Amino acid sequence: MQTFEIIPLDKTNIDHVRGVAELSNTVRDHHLEAWPTTTTALELANRFIKSGYSRSHEWLAVVEGDIVGHVSGDLPTEDNTHLAECEVIVHPEHRRRGIGSALLEKLEKEAAAEGRDTFLGWTITSFPEGPRFDESGAAFCEARGYATSNVEVQRRCDLAAVDEKALDGLLAEAWKHAGDYELVEFGNEIPDDVVEGLAVLESNMYTDVPLGDTDIREADITPERMRAVARTRTERNSTMLNAIVRHKPSGEVAGWTQIAVRPGDPQIAYQENTIVHKTHRGHRLGTILKIANQRRLRQVRPTLQYVDTWNAESNGHMIAINEAVGYRKLARELEVQKKIS
Repeated sequence: MQTFEIIPLDKTNIDHVRGVAELSNTVRDHHLEAWPTTTTALELANRFIKSGYSRSHEWLAVVEGDIVGHVSGDLPTEDNTHLAECEVIVHPEHRRRGIGSALLEKLEKEAAAEGRDTFLGWTITSFPEGPRFDESGAAFCEARGYATSNVEVQRRCDLAAVDEKALDGLLAEAWKHAGDYELVEFGNEIPDDVVEGLAVLESNMYTDVPLGDTDIREADITPERMRAVARTRTERNSTMLNAIVRHKPSGEVAGWTQIAVRPGDPQIAYQENTIVHKTHRGHRLGTILKIANQRRLRQVRPTLQYVDTWNAESNGHMIAINEAVGYRKLARELEVQKKIS
């Protein structure tokens, strides 16, 4: 059996960063097509251009000079400082040799030494009626002491298959319930008159969505943090399409949705935050936001084919909206958690 060495990732070493990109795409091609592709340029940007609200630890597994495994841990520094968010990948030809376990153990020890007592990860499983994905991650997580804390469903919208006439009807009906609201759209740069309202909604995203048993706690997001994240996105050459609905009588930001377009990915965009403030629910604002932003994406990125989104399996309201605008089940994503004393 080949021996392997665990070494820290050096982000200034192009061979390290290129190796992670190549490994990530190899794992994706091994029956994990639900994952995004990546590039060396994107991996470099993600490591050198940071918003400053978390720090990362990364280690590599090397066999005869080849990078065959990678672990990363993202440690929030402003809120939820009990957490370490972990991701482990191992080349399909080098599995069941203890590489993944050694990488994760290294990260856990390092994060625990910094006071982290809750480790989070994600892995996917298949639906019986859907495409088949590599499900070995679930067994790996269970063997390492990680229990499922929440279940999300990944859905994919095929933009070419969307029934636009049906969306016209949904949108017209939704606006009948939203006469006191207006739609505002923008890109990476956040307008001054909405940044505080967005910060409130971003804070609410930490606790308003179904979390199951996942130990994610409240956060107080500031406008400065919102701008730092937006600036980081621009400097990484990523695009975020934002749509908000604003309550005209009060000027409050009532709802918000985002679609992220990654550089170098010509096929898939990613639906990120969607939230309506609890004081403004019941006006079909989620439907308005989803349809408006989806249509804007088709205008500014007409070659994109898919948009992927994730919702807690228990979030029936948002799932109903997503399915109405064209999203269909692709994979089940398990959120897994390990607590240490």
